[in-house]
Amino acid sequence: MVNFQGILKKIWTEPYCNLIHSRYPLAMAFFRVLAFLYIFVFLIIGFTTNPAIYFLFLTDWGVLLTTTYFLISLLSYKYFSIHSWAHLYLELVFPIESTIFIVYWTYVYPLREIKVPLIYNLTVHAACPIFMLIEVYLNKVYFIRKHWIFAIVFVSAYSLLINMPWTLTHERPLYPLITYKNIWTYLVMVYEFIVLWSSFELLRWLKQKPKEKQPIYQSMSLLQRTMEI
Repeated sequence: MVNFQGILKKIWTEPYCNLIHSRYPLAMAFFRVLAFLYIFVFLIIGFTTNPAIYFLFLTDWGVLLTTTYFLISLLSYKYFSIHSWAHLYLELVFPIESTIFIVYWTYVYPLREIKVPLIYNLTVHAACPIFMLIEVYLNKVYFIRKHWIFAIVFVSAYSLLINMPWTLTHERPLYPLITYKNIWTYLVMVYEFIVLWSSFELLRWLKQKPKEKQPIYQSMSLLQRTMEI
């Protein structure tokens, strides 16, 4: 049987602020509900429209990750045992969504010939990253440098296990210029990893590590009373 607590102790060696701490706890709780419902609708729309190709694109994985994050953040109000894993998940989702936003609008969008409906395009390539930006502003979670490896592993796994096999098999790139047979492919990948690392490091710098660990049950009474109404 897998010892998840043992794995977590090896990964998690520093104090942390859990997901329910906020300058504005009620506003954060309501925001999470609205963000989850909004993104979940577009997750369903995107998947039911093109189920066969939905998970071929990193953007769609980002939508799934963001939807799942907001669901986990809501569950964290009740299940305190998931806070450490939820923290790690936030450190995974934020840099990936930041990378999707920056790389799409600076590289993919200008070169892409196929256009998608504006509201859907703005939701998956702008709203999701903006929601995550609002989330990290509202919560008091700080990022731990060694945890950025999770985002690197996820994006690398997507490239090696999904994008590259499909592109080489069909001899048609999912994204402009990425054929895995030219220099542009690897320049774009370097660009992606630079953005991924930079977004993680910028947020880690902006949200400084707290001086001491905050207890999980701190500042919960108001939220609990609100949720019981």
